[in-house]
Amino acid sequence: MERFNPKRFWRLCRLRYAENRRTLVLIMLLSMMGLLVDRVLCMAGVFVSGDMVDRLSRIDKGSMIIGTIALVYVMQLFVDAVQRRETGIRFFMLPATNLERYVLLVVEPLVCFFVLWLVAWCGAELIWRLCLYYMFPDIYAIYLGIDKVGQSIYVLFYVAVILFSGIFMPFKILTNEHGKMVSIVLFVILLVAAILVPLLIFVALIETIHSGVVVAVVWGAILLVVAVVIHNKAYDRFCEYEVNLKVEEK
Repeated sequence: MERFNPKRFWRLCRLRYAENRRTLVLIMLLSMMGLLVDRVLCMAGVFVSGDMVDRLSRIDKGSMIIGTIALVYVMQLFVDAVQRRETGIRFFMLPATNLERYVLLVVEPLVCFFVLWLVAWCGAELIWRLCLYYMFPDIYAIYLGIDKVGQSIYVLFYVAVILFSGIFMPFKILTNEHGKMVSIVLFVILLVAAILVPLLIFVALIETIHSGVVVAVVWGAILLVVAVVIHNKAYDRFCEYEVNLKVEEK
């Protein structure tokens, strides 16, 4: 049990998925509803102003916010169970190595999120287009003519995935112990500096047409380096991790 075993890891993934399956389905349905509500509100101009083209072009921004919330919740769902008493004890008693458990906490939330988000987004987009096509054909024609689907939301998701999968999960492990507020504050300051300083520099220097894409890619690469460093520290802490028996099961 000292080495990474793909078959054992796959069984561990199936078990963890089975434990969270209902919650993941619920997140998928709520995400789909949120995406539909976002589209309706943008079309109606509830929170945005401008003509119909301007309002419909704001849909991706709302979708990005909904997706980020779903991503954080899915990652919290998997990591939070480890930090609780009964589920934490059961998790660490499973026949798997620490490496397999840690990789599971990194990989499985991302895979589950991408699958449920793909289903939610495609389902919401299909329902939205069908409703527009049969009920508002003029708006449907405008919607098809807007260059909005794809590039911006996926580039932003690329950054968000690196940010939350590479930093959120190990941050939860590193800051799980109480009484270390100074270390946590310093960690947050260094994290913000590592994220914002390079971003501000590249935003100031790059003035091309696709500057947003370039900044996102470079920023994502920087976050990836930061994530690797943090994961290294978090894995060492994870190998020494002990379940807090005073924490009650939710």
